Amino acid sequence: MENSKSIGERVTFSASPEIVKIEISPRIPKWQLSLLGLWLVLWTACGIGFLYEAGRTEVEVERYFYLGCLVFWAFFMFRISRVFLWRLIGFESIEIVPGVMSIQNKIGPFGGRQEFNLQHLKKVAIDKYDQANFMQFMDKSFWIMGGM
Repeated sequence: MENSKSIGERVTFSASPEIVKIEISPRIPKWQLSLLGLWLVLWTACGIGFLYEAGRTEVEVERYFYLGCLVFWAFFMFRISRVFLWRLIGFESIEIVPGVMSIQNKIGPFGGRQEFNLQHLKKVAIDKYDQANFMQFMDKSFWIMGGM
């Protein structure tokens, strides 16, 4: 960003009369990124094992079992790959122009953009974190894209 200023280690912003741009980095410590990478490698090995067994078995019911496992494997492979890339090269971009705010989670040049009409935004506040709520605890974990 041109003429950008930092707020801490993860947030940079720039402002002009026409636009305000904010970029938030999802970086995590190297040991956590290494754990995600290890998870990705081991998950790939599991998928190769399922694929090998599906091709090796002569019992049709077993083949369907392994192929069913591969469907679930592929879903979680996509999820962990996306989180790994997000933590490695991604960032969140917020742009505010007169009347419109847009938010985009970018992984390299890719990422969906959501636009919001500022007239419809009433109150902006920080959500309270409930330590007893298991789902809020899980959402704060580093292996989730929304975490941190």
